[in-house]
Amino acid sequence: MKNNNTVMSKLIRSSFLFSLGMILSIVCLVKPVNAETISTSKSDYSHSIQLTVVNSLEERLSKVLGVLDAKLTSDEKAKSLDYLTRLSNLENNRTTYVQTQEEISLIQDFNTYLNELTIKYFPKAESYAKELEDAFGPVTLSKNNEVIENIKSKISNLDYTKINSIYSQYVDNTIESDAAARQIYSILQKYSNKIESDEVLYNIFTVEYGTKARFTIKDDYTVKYQDPARTGLSNLSKADQAKYKRVWAQVRQILPTKYLGAFAEFDISSDGKYGVAAFVEQLDNDGRYWRISVDPADMSNKNEFYHTVIHEFGHYVSLNNTQVKYIKKDEIINPSKDDYYDTSLIANKNSYLNRYYNTFWKEYAFDRNANTLNQLFFCRHYDEFVSEYAATSVAEDFSESFSYYVLPPKNATLKQKERINFFDQFPELVQLKKSILSNMKKNKLIK
Repeated sequence: MKNNNTVMSKLIRSSFLFSLGMILSIVCLVKPVNAETISTSKSDYSHSIQLTVVNSLEERLSKVLGVLDAKLTSDEKAKSLDYLTRLSNLENNRTTYVQTQEEISLIQDFNTYLNELTIKYFPKAESYAKELEDAFGPVTLSKNNEVIENIKSKISNLDYTKINSIYSQYVDNTIESDAAARQIYSILQKYSNKIESDEVLYNIFTVEYGTKARFTIKDDYTVKYQDPARTGLSNLSKADQAKYKRVWAQVRQILPTKYLGAFAEFDISSDGKYGVAAFVEQLDNDGRYWRISVDPADMSNKNEFYHTVIHEFGHYVSLNNTQVKYIKKDEIINPSKDDYYDTSLIANKNSYLNRYYNTFWKEYAFDRNANTLNQLFFCRHYDEFVSEYAATSVAEDFSESFSYYVLPPKNATLKQKERINFFDQFPELVQLKKSILSNMKKNKLIK
């Protein structure tokens, strides 16, 4: 799956793996201290927030090492501390949020050393991490794009050939995704009397998710099938439309209606069993309106389906317009070291995600970001995360932990419980949990 798209406003709302860089959408894959109380406020309520405070480099090193902390020799620990000391000095001397090349190189070297130590003390970690990389890694795209084929009759043969050529270059990574999107969009615009250019562009670049149908969520929260004639999607039979409307009904059996006001569209997508089970994505530039997509092929395990829907709703909870600011193209930002941000957004200081980042990720986020494809990071911190997928990013960790907050696991480590219990400090999230559970009980999904 491509992960380097910076998106052209509403022209392409790309669905890239959140763990590889939060752009506009979030996907969910199916898979077999010392504390200081800080008072803060958000809108019309106040919370007593528990933020982890690291008082020394030794304490930070312990967090960075994770389960390695109890394994290393004194020499290995000294070398690790030297890496961290130099890194901390570079961090403190920075005048902007942009890392220097020296800092980037040091992080890469430190990450490599930590990976070597992980493999040394946990010999099975390397093969296990490789399995995770295969599960969470980029999707292999086909040059045969169904959406392009579906619009062939609506455009000229010359433009059909041009679009296919540009898309092939995109698949081969010989053209930047933004450039490919712009070039294809400029061609599609010529046919505005026959197609919806922005929708076709979106569907072309998200074809790996296999979007089958799109529904409008009406004021009464039932859904209406959108005619695909101008979007490049295939037409559904009446029977399939009815079947997919029942999928939406199952989503509503989990999520209470009163919390669905920001969702304007519902998609059915299918990339096959054990692929992308569901995802959510914003429909505007500030995260006010959203779409949720579900793959029916991944609904057979009911408990996983429940967790997946709640996980995806957790992304909306943490990434809507009241929680984060989405960065416009060429916009200059200057976040502090206490601000959670990535290439597409910066979290509000009092947001759930920013607090989560400062509580659990701030001290070792550099290690995760050093190589987002390598999953040895999880092997160092397996006792902290509620699932392997949670270790792929701050946002995925938040949503995974949120799903386990609503539907608690039978067994959890002390550190996993810290993540799960994080949400209890927010009265509105406590109420949200109660509402979801009440809705599920009413619909006989749980006892």
